[in-house]
Amino acid sequence: MANSVDLKFVSELFDGRYFLVPAYQRGYRWEAKQVESLLMDLYSFYITSGKTDFCCLQPIIVQKVTDQSTIDDVQNNCNIIVDNSLDHNTELTGSVNSIMNGSFTNARHTLWEVVDGQQRLTTLYILYSYLLSIKFPGNLKMFAQFNKKAMYSLYYESRPNSYNFIKQIGPNSQPIDIDETYMKEAYDAIDKWILNKSGRIPLFAGKTPQNIIDGLFDLLNGNQTSQSVKVIWYEIDPQNKNIIKEFLDANTGKIGLTDSELVKALFLQDRGNSISVDQIALEWEHIENMLNQSSFWSFLSKKEDTEQHERITLLLDIMYELNASNPTIKEDNYLFDYYYTEVFSQIPPATNVADVQKFVEDEWQKIVVCARTLEDWYNNPAVYNYVGFLTQFDTKIWDIYKIFNEPKIVTYDDFVKRLKTEAKKKVKCTLDPKTGLITNKYGEPVIKRILLFANVNQLNNQFINSGHICSQIYKFPFDVFLSQKWNVEHIDSQTANDMKDNSDKRVWIDTAEKSFPDLLKDTDYLSVKNSNDLDETISFIQRWLGEDSEDKHSIGNLALLDAKTNVSYGNALFVQKRAVIAAKVKDGQFVPLCTQWAFNKHYTQNTVPDLTRWTKTDKENYNRFILKNIQ
Repeated sequence: MANSVDLKFVSELFDGRYFLVPAYQRGYRWEAKQVESLLMDLYSFYITSGKTDFCCLQPIIVQKVTDQSTIDDVQNNCNIIVDNSLDHNTELTGSVNSIMNGSFTNARHTLWEVVDGQQRLTTLYILYSYLLSIKFPGNLKMFAQFNKKAMYSLYYESRPNSYNFIKQIGPNSQPIDIDETYMKEAYDAIDKWILNKSGRIPLFAGKTPQNIIDGLFDLLNGNQTSQSVKVIWYEIDPQNKNIIKEFLDANTGKIGLTDSELVKALFLQDRGNSISVDQIALEWEHIENMLNQSSFWSFLSKKEDTEQHERITLLLDIMYELNASNPTIKEDNYLFDYYYTEVFSQIPPATNVADVQKFVEDEWQKIVVCARTLEDWYNNPAVYNYVGFLTQFDTKIWDIYKIFNEPKIVTYDDFVKRLKTEAKKKVKCTLDPKTGLITNKYGEPVIKRILLFANVNQLNNQFINSGHICSQIYKFPFDVFLSQKWNVEHIDSQTANDMKDNSDKRVWIDTAEKSFPDLLKDTDYLSVKNSNDLDETISFIQRWLGEDSEDKHSIGNLALLDAKTNVSYGNALFVQKRAVIAAKVKDGQFVPLCTQWAFNKHYTQNTVPDLTRWTKTDKENYNRFILKNIQ
C-alpha cells in the first residue's frame, strides 16, 4: 500500500490501540505553557463553535510495527498480544470487554510506531486521564460501560517504566526520570489551569471547573454528531523500512506534512486502480518540476523563497478559491481540510471502485487543466509579462485565473486587453495640468510600478510588432528581478544637497574634472573652485554641463537598476553611469530595456543626441515616453 492520510476523531483512538514511541525520538518535553496553550485552544473552541464543528490538531505520523523483535519486546513488557489485522470496531469491542471483565493479560491490540506526534499523543493521554479521574474516579469499568471507549496506551522504547507511570498518573505520582518529571508537570499544569489557580481569563468568565471538565470530556469524545477534535492521521506504508529517515525528514522540515503533501496522499491512496495512481504521481511530479523552474515560478509569485516541494500549493490554492464553500478561511491545513471534507467526502460509501477512481481522476484533471493553463500563459509573452507585473504588486494568481474564466474572455486577445487594464490600475499617476507630464517624484511607491510597467509594456509592444513571435526576448526576466534587489535610481547625478559628506563632494568634483578636462580651462570655474565652496563648485559644474538641478527627483530622471550597480557608481555623472551600464550590457548582464534606452537617449528625436549629459529636454522626452507607455 502507499502512504495514506485520513482525518480521525480523537475519540476513534480510544479503542485500546498501542503506540510505540521509538528510542530514536527524544523523551516527553512539553512544558506548562504548551499544555496550557492546548487547553486554551480546545476549550475556547468548545464554547465558541457550532454543534457539529471540529477543531483539527497537527498531524500524527504512524506506521504499523512489523519488526518481530520490537513486537516481542512490547508483548513481553505490556502482557498483550499484538495483532495488526484488527479493525477499529473489533479492537474496540475486545478492549471494552477486557475492561469489563478485568482481564487485561493477553488482550489483542494493534501496535503503531509513532514517527511524529508523540508529544501531542502523550499530552492528550495525560489530559484524558485527568478528566477520567474526576468523572469516573477509580472506576474504569463504568467509563467503559457508559462510553464504550478504551484508552490507548503508550509504550516508550527507551524508558519502559514510563508505560506504567503514565497509566497510573495522578496528583501523588512520583517520577523517577526526566520524562516522567515532565509528564507529572503536565498533569499538574492541567489541574492548575482547570481549577483556576491562576485566575480565569475573561472568555471563560462564569465557567466553573466542572463546566470545563465536562466540556473538554465531551469534546474529546465527540464524533460527527457533536463538537469534536480530530487529528490528521498520516499512515506510512509498512513496507517502508527507512522509518528513521522519515522521522528525521518530518522533524527537519524536509517532508513536513504540509498541505500539499497531505493532499497528494489523498490523491495517491490506493483505491484499486494502481495504473491511475501511478499516472497521477507522474503528473504531480511533472507539475512540481515545472513550478520549480525559477523563470516559471517568478512570473506567478514574488515569493522566491517558497520551498520547491510546496510550490504546487499555488495550484491547490486556485482550486480552493474557485470551489471552496468559504474560501476566506485559511487556517492550518485548510487545503487538506477542503479536499477531505468538501471534495473526497462526496464519494458515497458504497460506490464501486471504477466510479470512485473516475471521481478522483476528474478532480485531478481540474488541477492538470489549471497547470496547463499557467503553462500556456508562460509561453505567451504578452500574458506572461502582464501576469508577472500584476503578481509582483500583490494581485493574487487565483484572481487572475478567475478573470481568465470569465464568460466575456473568449480569446487570448481579450485576456491580454483585460490584463493590461488591470495593470494600468496599479500605475495611476498625477499629471501637470500645463505640460501634461508626470509629476510623481522619487520616493513615491507608484514610481517603481510605473517604471516596471513601462518595461513590460514596451516588451509587449515589440512582441506585437514582431507578428506575435513567441520568443524569450520579449519576456521580462522576473526571476532576475526577484533574485536581485532592484531600486529606483537617478539617471543623472543628484544635487549637492543630496551629498552629505564633504569627502563625497570632493570625489564627485574630481571625477567631473577627469571626465571633462575643459572644465579646468574655464577661468570662472577655477575662481569658484578656489573659493573652497564645495556646494557652489558642484552647482557650477552642473550648470556648465547643462544639467537641470530642479528636476533631479522627477520621473524623467529615474530608472530601474539593480542595487549593486547603483552602489558601484554612486552619485556619478551621467556620462560615467552610461559607461557602467554599457559595460554591464556588453558582459551579458541584465539591464531593463527602458533603462538601456534612457542611457542611449533613444527617446530624443530629430537631433543627434549628446551622450555626455542628461538635459532638461532629455528628461521631458523620457517622461513623455513613459506616460505614453502606461496610458
